[in-house]
Amino acid sequence: MGAGNALSMSRRSYKLISTIFDTMATAAEMNAKGWLTPEEVHEYLRRITGREIDKSTTLLPPFYVDYGKNIRIGYGSIVGANSVVTHDVPPMSVVGGNPAKFIKKIETGSNK
Repeated sequence: MGAGNALSMSRRSYKLISTIFDTMATAAEMNAKGWLTPEEVHEYLRRITGREIDKSTTLLPPFYVDYGKNIRIGYGSIVGANSVVTHDVPPMSVVGGNPAKFIKKIETGSNK
């Protein structure tokens, strides 16, 4: 295929691109609101992920996401600022970087 030729995209490709733009718009809307209650943040995350969000989840905007549908952040985990999470994060873990990498396990009195 030469320069200037049209790309052939399936309906599935267009649906994915549309979903990415919708997700990014939802995150931008959340970030533009300023301070939000935890319940408001959970509602935005539910819209982005399509899943119910545990009440223990804390997110401090600004928050940037493109797709956001297939990644799970485990209970008690911490994701560093500006990290790019490309895989599930295990419970009680600290990850960070681009791409996010495991940094350490969070130790508590019950799992030492």
